[in-house]
Amino acid sequence: MTKIVKYVVTLVVGIVLFLGCGSNEESKEKVAMDKIIYFAENAEPIPTVEDYELAGVVGVTELLLLEINQVISNLSKEEVDTKEEIQALITALGEEIVVPASRPVPKPTPTPVPEPVLEVIPEVIPDTTLPIITLIGSEIVTIAKGTSYTDAGATAKDDVDGDITDKIVLGGDTVNTNARGTYIITYTVKDKAGNETLPRTIRVVTVQ
Repeated sequence: MTKIVKYVVTLVVGIVLFLGCGSNEESKEKVAMDKIIYFAENAEPIPTVEDYELAGVVGVTELLLLEINQVISNLSKEEVDTKEEIQALITALGEEIVVPASRPVPKPTPTPVPEPVLEVIPEVIPDTTLPIITLIGSEIVTIAKGTSYTDAGATAKDDVDGDITDKIVLGGDTVNTNARGTYIITYTVKDKAGNETLPRTIRVVTVQ
């Protein structure tokens, strides 16, 4: 049920009471009190000076009406459900309520709402650069049949992973120094991003 419908129901009940029971003045007072109590709970409709007078409350003028209504709207209906409570409230306010019309009723300072903190997520740049293998020694090696051969090896570096020499994988031929021929040794390496050296780095070993 909307606020306006609830008020209309309250007003109709007041009119019924006005027509069906009690004296004329008592009925008018109840209708006026119901309007003030409803205003305290719902901030509408706004009571007039005449409403306060009909409710039996004195001291409310057009000059002070706005400020009085502001005070009433900040209270619960339980705090203003009798004319004695409303009258005591106006009397107790004294200097706070009897002020020039230009002086606004003090309002609580609103609590500042903190600005949301935005999390800055750094941009992730994918690693697509191939690692580099550098041979130690010559790319072409010639040895005599029957002599021993030990490969000089290679080093590997990656722009992200750094030194990855220990990740080098040897492949290709196994050099047999007792058999003349040409042997090809291959070197490959892969970084953490999966980038692999292509084409493979090779060393040619010839046994004469």
